[in-house]
Amino acid sequence: MNLLLRYKKPAPDTVDGWEQYSMPIGCSYLGGNVFGGVARERIQITENSAENDKAMGGLNNFAEIYLHFDHDFETVTGYERGLDIGSALAYVNYQIGDNAVRREYFASYPDRAIVGHMTSQKPISFAAAGVMTRFWSPMSPSAKRTPGVMVRKFSPQRP
Repeated sequence: MNLLLRYKKPAPDTVDGWEQYSMPIGCSYLGGNVFGGVARERIQITENSAENDKAMGGLNNFAEIYLHFDHDFETVTGYERGLDIGSALAYVNYQIGDNAVRREYFASYPDRAIVGHMTSQKPISFAAAGVMTRFWSPMSPSAKRTPGVMVRKFSPQRP
């Protein structure tokens, strides 16, 4: 049986969008929520070592990863995002003119990693920003909520 959730637009970048419409990946130790944005993709990450006893389930937001693209929802066609429950793979597909774009995401507990893979028929540029919303150290289990930011721009490689 193929269990597949499909959506024709990105999840709203709101609390309701996170709770009701983003696509969850991972398990209780390491997980994320993929929003499927076109101009800006948001991947919200939870990780069990950054647990919060006061939050429901003990988990809270550990980090956010944002991918910024030079196109938006109004300029793409054939948009679809989905979650294949059997393979635990979240994906986003769309066309920009004659360029097909696909992004895929999954979480691996054994590797302690959240993985994203992007393919396109033609090169596209994007910028990535990571926001650490909570730092943790074994020496300080009561970590303070201290945000940090890192940004990196990626351009297509020219042969």
